[in-house]
Amino acid sequence: MSRSRLLTKSIKTIAKQNNLEYAEDIFPILEPNTIGKTRIWEALPSKLFGVHTGYLEYTKVNTLYKKRGLEAVLNLILSPEEDKRVHYFMLLFPKALENIHKVAGITPDAINFRTNWGSCVLNSKDFRKWEKILRGRDLFIPGMGTFDIEETVNLVLEGGDELKVEVIQALGHFNTTDAKGMLSTKVWLPHMIRYKEQWKQYGFGHSYDLVNYLDMNHPAVFTGRYMEMSPERLWNLIETERELDQLTRIANSVRSSVGPFPQARLTTQPDDGTLQHATDAAELARWGKELNICVGASYYAEQVMSGIHEIWRIEITGHGPVICQLNKRTRRIEQIKGARNASPDRAVRLAVQEHLQLPYLQN
Repeated sequence: MSRSRLLTKSIKTIAKQNNLEYAEDIFPILEPNTIGKTRIWEALPSKLFGVHTGYLEYTKVNTLYKKRGLEAVLNLILSPEEDKRVHYFMLLFPKALENIHKVAGITPDAINFRTNWGSCVLNSKDFRKWEKILRGRDLFIPGMGTFDIEETVNLVLEGGDELKVEVIQALGHFNTTDAKGMLSTKVWLPHMIRYKEQWKQYGFGHSYDLVNYLDMNHPAVFTGRYMEMSPERLWNLIETERELDQLTRIANSVRSSVGPFPQARLTTQPDDGTLQHATDAAELARWGKELNICVGASYYAEQVMSGIHEIWRIEITGHGPVICQLNKRTRRIEQIKGARNASPDRAVRLAVQEHLQLPYLQN
């Protein structure tokens, strides 16, 4: 029996035992979250909304009922299956549809909110933006000039893009929808206003890297220095920093494999075995070769030299040796591996906890 069928059967059993008929009656007993309410509705009919169908989520339907009434919910239930998500937002935000009709010059239909692939990724945030577009000039970003709204909207629909405010603005101001992601960020909007012509010439092929690399905490952004740099200079800055980071990592990797490891905290020895802390990269290499595991790789030596991990070898009488990787700060056991990555016996795990982990956690 599948998990879904088992869940449905369990819900129906609880309802029968408590003489419950509707989904809402069982909510106080199970106290479900948003997803749980939908699962219960799939198993039991709703007092208000009847039997569950298709895309509908209970919490969203209930929100629509509270804000727009039962008639709106019935319209949603009767809408075509592939359009239910779109119709939900269209029924919930009638003011947004009025503004689209008034400003964009079209009568919105479900097809206007889907891409050429039939998908719809619009959400409440997108429709709330349309609620604020009361007239044509509200679509124009201050400092960027104007564009032909009707022509731009037609190009958006012909291109299969969704009818989002930022998509229209990107195509209207920069002749490409690739700018939509950066337009919706507080960091990049003022930069795009100042360097509009340079952005149009340079293009948005690096927009993903720019947005994700130059975040709010980057020195150039935090100090506002990025506002004095053209798009091309910003990309050169990123490439230069990445090259320096790579050279630094290579240098640190070479240094980290040389010399003794930091001293580990003192611990007790098991009565029926031995516990040994790795002292240098050569010792890790020997352990890795002995047990045929990857602990001898330079990555593990770098982690120990950086003070992130400790690596121990423990052997209990009657059990094979294992290698234990321990988080130095939290004393959390991250992995224990025996020969050929075999899992350790219970006696070994208990010994590791007793001698490596528990004394420090208790203190």
